[in-house]
Amino acid sequence: MKLALFILFFFPFVLKAQKVETSSKPVRNQTVLNSIDQQPEFEGGIPAWRNFLMKNLDPSRAAEAQDSLSFAKFGTRQMAIVRFTVCDDGSLCDFEVVNKQKVSPAVAQEALKVMKKSPSWIPAKSKGMNVKAAFQQPIIFSFED
Repeated sequence: MKLALFILFFFPFVLKAQKVETSSKPVRNQTVLNSIDQQPEFEGGIPAWRNFLMKNLDPSRAAEAQDSLSFAKFGTRQMAIVRFTVCDDGSLCDFEVVNKQKVSPAVAQEALKVMKKSPSWIPAKSKGMNVKAAFQQPIIFSFED
């Protein structure tokens, strides 16, 4: 079986402003803003982000975890779309495969696994302050004979 992995450019998007209930403990700013002055960035930019994903994604692990029924249901070319947040300290959080009904659990798991391994990013800025920003990263897994 020939395996291929395609990584599309990540697509930044900003969620509507929202406040999250907080406890009496001090916490970071939980607001995701409607607009920001500077997008968050992976250290080294898009080429470095693509390189990180290519080095850390293992499509063979996802292929081995699937059976013929899974390939019949989801196909040999699957695109996992991972939504995540770059927090105000640059760490990544709030990971979710937004189209998990369209990809096998093995593909979703592999996509999430690599996203959670990411080092910190340069956070987004609004009015000179670090803020949270949400992104979507499509990752295409192609399993061919």
